[in-house]
Amino acid sequence: MFTSHSNEDTENDFARFRVSKEKQLIHELLAYVKYVTNPDAKKLSSRINEDVLTEWLDVDDNVPTVHHYTDSEFVDMVKSPERNACTGSDEDESSEENEEDVRDRISIDRLIALTTELLAGLEQRSFVSEQEIMNVFLIQDKLIRERPKYMKQQTLPDIFKKIARKQEEATAVSHT
Repeated sequence: MFTSHSNEDTENDFARFRVSKEKQLIHELLAYVKYVTNPDAKKLSSRINEDVLTEWLDVDDNVPTVHHYTDSEFVDMVKSPERNACTGSDEDESSEENEEDVRDRISIDRLIALTTELLAGLEQRSFVSEQEIMNVFLIQDKLIRERPKYMKQQTLPDIFKKIARKQEEATAVSHT
């Protein structure tokens, strides 16, 4: 049944199907352009022809791709987000440097707590103007707005560990 067609015949059938779909889309776009009523749009649409639309549709056909992930790679990334999917030695070195930078950083939550404490202290001093206090408040407000960008989604193993820890603490408290 399927052996009478060779692979090339099948590929040609699909190629013709793809071309016909593209041509159909081009004809639909050209038909749409004919009925544009806005004078400025009509002037612009007069420059559109089949060659322009074909070039526009085929613009991404030869774009190089960097890396395609497989389903198993996606699953691995979700299961263990701490492991880097990249394996290049240069990338490993740069990720180690980034990890050191991250360790030296102060968290957004800590910065917000520090600015809250700073505001409380500055409000008690008479030599600090209201404008200076307002500047610190604006910085704190900006930190609060930026906090969601730096929040890390909790993983399922971490959630289960936290629940188990709370249950252990609850049973330890009830037994004492």
